[in-house]
Amino acid sequence: HFQWYKDGKYLSRGYTYTIHSAEVTDSGNYTCKDVKPKASIPLTSTKMAKEETQFLQLFGVVSVLSPPARVKPVLTLDPVWREIMTEDEVTLKCETSPKAWKYYWYRDGNFLSYGNTYTISSAEVTDSGNYTCQRSYWKDTAMSDPVPITVIDASVVLQLWPQTVTEGDTVTLRCHYKHWFSQAFFYKDGVQLQSQSLLNKRIDIASKRDEGSYRCEINSYYERKKSGNVKLSVRDLFRSVSLTALSSSTVLDGEPISLHCEVQVSQVSQPARPLQYSFYRGSQLAVSLRKPWYNIARAEFSRSNGSYSCAVQLSSSSSVSKRSAPVDIQVQGERAGSELGGVGPA
Repeated sequence: HFQWYKDGKYLSRGYTYTIHSAEVTDSGNYTCKDVKPKASIPLTSTKMAKEETQFLQLFGVVSVLSPPARVKPVLTLDPVWREIMTEDEVTLKCETSPKAWKYYWYRDGNFLSYGNTYTISSAEVTDSGNYTCQRSYWKDTAMSDPVPITVIDASVVLQLWPQTVTEGDTVTLRCHYKHWFSQAFFYKDGVQLQSQSLLNKRIDIASKRDEGSYRCEINSYYERKKSGNVKLSVRDLFRSVSLTALSSSTVLDGEPISLHCEVQVSQVSQPARPLQYSFYRGSQLAVSLRKPWYNIARAEFSRSNGSYSCAVQLSSSSSVSKRSAPVDIQVQGERAGSELGGVGPA
């Protein structure tokens, strides 16, 4: 005796209507009609059907929520090193938000295991490869970016973190050795940097000057053991620096000049440390500020005319910097009011 409708369109007959395996397109306003009296039953109301001795209760609006957006899971390592030694242990974790229902692990595209973590115990050279994790939430799946792990059969391994380095990053070089030693030596491009009793070398603020080929050596009893070479590349923090004259590149004597130093940083890294902006007239430093604006209240031909540029750097490191191309500022004559001694036109 009852007919079912969604958004005014006929669906089915019967006392009940079931949505199997709901989809987003099933969202809408649902109603049912008693075909004998042909009266619509209001939503969220209760009506006694004339020919039945039971109540029919309707709940009007049905909303079907989408599964989480297809966001890639992130594969992390504990410990963080991607170059490890034979017999090392490393745990891979599949980071997702929200949590997935199922996780799958692959090496070089070949299935390995289930679960949100995967552990390599007592690593072997054959464990080397590109690892990925896949998360599954209902019908939605997504794969992480691959993370390469290299297992090296050697007594000394030089490890680097992070793998991708941008100017200003903190970098750790670890001389991985499992036995007794007296000294560790680090080399860059074949030149010894220092000897120390610790196996870690830290670069607090990486710059282009730190790029090169690194290796380490261990003094163990009466022999030295050497690692292989590891290349360190450092990407630019500042993609571009440009200077803009906000008023005009040509001003009259006595008028203000406003300069803006615009900086674009690398997409993969936003500087956590404060920046310092330096403004130059020719080769001479005019001012250094913590803000990208430089205002000259009154231009003077003898002191303001010329070529300007700006440079930006990390406040804590002058080696991480970039300078703009020059902009010519021309100061011409005097303002009309100045020529008349500050008196306006008659």
